[in-house]
Amino acid sequence: MIPASQRPLVPSPNDPRLSAADLINLDLRPEEVGRIIAQNTGEPTALQLLAAILKNQKKNNSNYQPAPYIFAAYQQQQIFPANPRRSYFLLQNVSAGDVLVIFEVAPNNLVDFSGDHNSLIVKQTRSIRVVGGGYFEPLVVPTNAITLFTLNAAANGVCIEGV
Repeated sequence: MIPASQRPLVPSPNDPRLSAADLINLDLRPEEVGRIIAQNTGEPTALQLLAAILKNQKKNNSNYQPAPYIFAAYQQQQIFPANPRRSYFLLQNVSAGDVLVIFEVAPNNLVDFSGDHNSLIVKQTRSIRVVGGGYFEPLVVPTNAITLFTLNAAANGVCIEGV
């Protein structure tokens, strides 16, 4: 299979120009598009304009999926499965209790693990704690499964995944 960056760009039969939407459909990263245009035109102003269009187009075409959560003490659940196309992740904790985020597979239904202290200690060392009223929005978006769990207090809030 030919990588997207090496496939020929073909204009639409209805419009001889390549639109930003055509480029988005090719699933190219902005860097690849810039390289292709630089090789074919060498026009720096066009590169800047196209990069701005692609950035806005990509945001507009994103699909955001909110997932509310309500956990009692010592419960865990996988909120989102692994997703290599995930482009955004936000967790908002609106409760007084802390919620912990760990990037691994877990059951899709709520599980009480209050009796499993060894597992609890291991999970705590590998997790990110989001304090009550806080939020977590990573700069580098994780693509593995996202699991939430609580310790000795209940927690509720919402997670948002962007694709």
